[in-house]
Amino acid sequence: MSSLKALDISELCNHKLIYGKLLETEDYGLDNICILKEDFKFKDRETLDGIDFQFYVGEQADNIACEAQQLEINERVKALHFIGFTYWGDTCEYFRLVYEDGTVEYMNIAFVDWSHDIQNDVETSFLMKAGSVAKVGICISSGKMIHLIYFHHYTYRACSHKKLRKIIFPDNMFIHIFAVTIEKDVTFSPHNN
Repeated sequence: MSSLKALDISELCNHKLIYGKLLETEDYGLDNICILKEDFKFKDRETLDGIDFQFYVGEQADNIACEAQQLEINERVKALHFIGFTYWGDTCEYFRLVYEDGTVEYMNIAFVDWSHDIQNDVETSFLMKAGSVAKVGICISSGKMIHLIYFHHYTYRACSHKKLRKIIFPDNMFIHIFAVTIEKDVTFSPHNN
């Protein structure tokens, strides 16, 4: 049996993609492409692909452009769930899971570019080697270019018998994370080791 906990990532958010209106400046979103709040299809709290997530939409930054941020967990975690995409092409990237005993697990996650869904068997094979991925939503962009933006749910199964102290995100500013949820194994007992 497991329970879900949507994590507060607001302190790590360092990039803004969702705006109330188009800006007059030349520096916003991703290369002057953004999502208007009215076109953002997710609520603050949303269940996607059967998992509860928390989104941060407001005047401040709303996503993590990954730059080796560290997210404290301090829980026994069965799985990690992320909502996001990559910009400038599909990629695999390593996140580091640091456990209470000091061991480090390298979590390889494949991210799909914001411009498309998983498209063919070769790409699906590439992605499945690094955890699972599923499309969970599409929004329309505004600004310099109008196109569909695809959001995906990425899942990684962690070592649930150890307490996860923190996640260290990769140093790759092209990966954008909008929500993180942990799945805890509530059937775990230290007496079962």
